Amino acid sequence: MPPVRRPPFVMVCALDVLLGCAGLFPEHQVVTVRVIDARNGRPYKRLQLRIQLLKAIQTSQGFRTDAEARANLIATKLETTNDKGEVTFDLPTPLPGVIEVDSGPMACGTESFDTQAVTKEGVVGESHCKTKWTKMKVNFRAKPGEIVYFATHVGFFEGALTK
Repeated sequence: MPPVRRPPFVMVCALDVLLGCAGLFPEHQVVTVRVIDARNGRPYKRLQLRIQLLKAIQTSQGFRTDAEARANLIATKLETTNDKGEVTFDLPTPLPGVIEVDSGPMACGTESFDTQAVTKEGVVGESHCKTKWTKMKVNFRAKPGEIVYFATHVGFFEGALTK
């Protein structure tokens, strides 16, 4: 009896399944940034965020040249939080070393987050907001793939005091 020839399509599908099961293809990584209004502990709706994906965190001395700083930047995304105060985005492959979240003058917490910590266990940023709510000991929890970020509306006089 002559050998049975399988179409190349079947062989490619079988190889894809085997490699996928062996863990040789990287998993699709999604990150959610949950923004909390530091004035009241509720989700911060419709806040514009700038998210930067970096190879490494900038040192205290900064970069020696603009070219060095540009080489560290992988991507920049401008996103607006939804009604749940969340922004969701995909991480590129290879994974960036650092995720930076910035809400401009509304920011009052940690802005740089280690990507490995975010994807494995989730990260709750520190709140440095000068509000009554932050003086209360309220704990937020982050799920794997989630960043909890704090922001608040800052009036002109309050902004002048913090600079």
